[in-house]
Amino acid sequence: MYEFFKNCIQESSGLTFSKVSEEAITEAEQRMGFAFPHSLRAFYQEIGYGFFKYDPAFINRIMEPSDVADFVCMSEEYMYVDRSLYPEDELVFMHISGEDFLTVEYSDGKEGVVKYLGSAIAESFADFLKKMIAAPNYFI
Repeated sequence: MYEFFKNCIQESSGLTFSKVSEEAITEAEQRMGFAFPHSLRAFYQEIGYGFFKYDPAFINRIMEPSDVADFVCMSEEYMYVDRSLYPEDELVFMHISGEDFLTVEYSDGKEGVVKYLGSAIAESFADFLKKMIAAPNYFI
């Protein structure tokens, strides 16, 4: 599903990603009480988590499953975040900087739409990845 992204990682020193075990994915899902959206779960299984090209103003990190679960479960690390910015049918998956995160919809019929502060920035997770490879922070 994400073969194009695997090739980009191999060809680019600006992409730094680490593998995630199936156990880590399942454990995060159990903590959250629901499964990751299919597109994000597949990305974790095939690619993992990690960073897009370095930019001193942006973190640009696809969060590891345990960090997403920490966010959902409101662990101490993420207590500072204004939850009103992130609707319940959107799952935070990428840390941009400070309190800025990207979300992926996981409600029926909209699964995979990537949003930034409520606005759709990609119609699918794969589309989002292609745009990020071409121009990190294209949505800012």
